[in-house]
Amino acid sequence: MSSVRLFFALSSLIGLRLTHGDVPNAYMKGLLHELIYMKSPRELGVEAGKVLKLLKPLYGLKQSVRCWNGTMNENIITLGFINSRLDPCIYYKRGKKERVMFLGLYVDDVLIAFHDEEELHDVTLNLEERYSIKMLGPVKKFLGIAVHETSRSNYLSRA
Repeated sequence: MSSVRLFFALSSLIGLRLTHGDVPNAYMKGLLHELIYMKSPRELGVEAGKVLKLLKPLYGLKQSVRCWNGTMNENIITLGFINSRLDPCIYYKRGKKERVMFLGLYVDDVLIAFHDEEELHDVTLNLEERYSIKMLGPVKKFLGIAVHETSRSNYLSRA
């Protein structure tokens, strides 16, 4: 949660606008880098004694969070963002007009702080194509925190 507070503080300090999105079924969009086999659920009707080789992470698998985070991290970096040394959940980049843009990642929830609509569009288009992210517009509520955005600051309160 400290990552989220830091994100809002930075965006407010610089005077950036906020938007956010949600990645549906995020864990299953990660890349699995190891061999994992599992027993077949009865509901699949697979012959008894057979096992299944996982091709993608599943919810409930210990590795799923790491697979998703690694996959998303790689994509964010290919978009030109740099992972913050202060907080691994916050990324930043300088845009075409030398204006900074922040991206915050909290599991499958994405926060974006921006100046330029065109640059925001480029980033969200990539995320929509790769992960079917659902962009939710200006941030009114995030992780149970009510957000009131003004031209000078962000006010946070418990929702």
